[in-house]
Amino acid sequence: MLKLNSQLKVYYTVSSSGGSCPTLSVYSNAAWINEGVMDIHTGAYNRDVIYRHYLVAKPDLIKGNFYVLKLSELDEYTSYIDKVQLVAVSDNGSAIYLPLVIAFDNNNRSVSRLVRNSDDVWLVLRPGDEAYLWFYYSGTLDNSWRFVFIIEGHNPKSGY
Repeated sequence: MLKLNSQLKVYYTVSSSGGSCPTLSVYSNAAWINEGVMDIHTGAYNRDVIYRHYLVAKPDLIKGNFYVLKLSELDEYTSYIDKVQLVAVSDNGSAIYLPLVIAFDNNNRSVSRLVRNSDDVWLVLRPGDEAYLWFYYSGTLDNSWRFVFIIEGHNPKSGY
């Protein structure tokens, strides 16, 4: 309960219509579908945070066994990505962690080792950079499964 003459601080996240950092896209229906901003904004603290995002679009299986996602840095800030994961979750709560097979940047350099482990060795996404993330699955997932993208990292842009 607030007392009279006390102060209340309110924090909120703001994202512009032009996107922010980093932005996740999913390859679905033969096109890149924008899933939105991954809120790893930490302001001046520069500590990694973990953000979970339930995918709206169901990703396509590419070459029979791969789900492909893309992270893009769309504004003037730099994101530091430590680890990424893709998890398939069924209606009954079962979860399958899909292994990251390869990740590469828009210069076609492998960045897989930078985003596999939570080790403070970051993939640095500067303005205009992109990273393509290929996750492997050998079975078939029906429409009852949902996908959760998990990202660990930070961005110095203030989120409040």
